Amino acid sequence: MKLIPATAMMFALLAAPAMAQQFPKDFQGEWIADGDEPSVCKPGAFDRMESDAIMKVTARNTSQIESGCQLKAFKGQTFGASVRLACSGEGNTWQVNEIWSVRKVAGRTLLITASAKDNRISVLAKCE
Repeated sequence: MKLIPATAMMFALLAAPAMAQQFPKDFQGEWIADGDEPSVCKPGAFDRMESDAIMKVTARNTSQIESGCQLKAFKGQTFGASVRLACSGEGNTWQVNEIWSVRKVAGRTLLITASAKDNRISVLAKCE
């Protein structure tokens, strides 16, 4: 009879790392490409579909108007985080490996993302 609780505990421990992957609160929210339509960048703008330049980040997912990603790995670093995502949209699927960092600049909260795959750096402002 002691085997059942031990087995249940083993499965709980194995499942814990998979469930632990989530974006910290600083990374969650709605973000708009810096310079794009700042007047519509208010909380809830994504759900109201006020701009296709807004990205919504929840605890485990990112969403844009025509695509979405599921968080697969988040590893904090001194400069931000290494982020791995599995994405899909418009009938396609792809993997994303990026560096993400949240910084306060001139009173604004910015999300800076960098991808080595296509040498891309993006700056998004938090909708507050």
